[in-house]
Amino acid sequence: RGKKVYHCKAIFTIKISIFNKKTKALVLYPQSLVKDFYEIPYEIKNIENNSFHDTKISLISIPSSVTNISPNAFSNNQTSSFIVAPDNSTFESIDGVIFNKKTKALLAYPNSKERESYDIPIGTKGLEGYSLFHSSNLKSITIPESVKNIRVSALSSFMFDTDIVFIVAKGSSAESYCKKLNLNYQHPIDWL
Repeated sequence: RGKKVYHCKAIFTIKISIFNKKTKALVLYPQSLVKDFYEIPYEIKNIENNSFHDTKISLISIPSSVTNISPNAFSNNQTSSFIVAPDNSTFESIDGVIFNKKTKALLAYPNSKERESYDIPIGTKGLEGYSLFHSSNLKSITIPESVKNIRVSALSSFMFDTDIVFIVAKGSSAESYCKKLNLNYQHPIDWL
């Protein structure tokens, strides 16, 4: 009682990337910067959760120094492709999609990649959290039998999307996942 409460509404625009020097992490790329290409500085080792949330960058280049990418680092952005330095020991880019070399898991599919179908490469063992989240252009995703580990958030953005179909092998982990989340799926005719 008797205390005054002041409310302050801060309105500002961030025009620079935010880095944590101690952890060598990219913490935030500004949503207000629109670029065709962004090269993550070589000093960076970690890319934090939501670092590129709602950003407008067509192509992101990841240097060999990056050894950790948080699952939700590239959520809901307008990226159409990723490039990973060939000498990066942890990650690689296959057709513009980020994979973890060690775990053989798909880490990040570009949200604005202009394709209606995507065949996850045979040999991929997992789908990390948010790996295909908000991939709105996709109408079909083929998940090979080699995929055994699918994080709950990997495909959950498609739960109410009846326009997308998942092509999965009968009895596969992917089929179980699709049933669990009530996702639209079918079995390929040519897989026996």
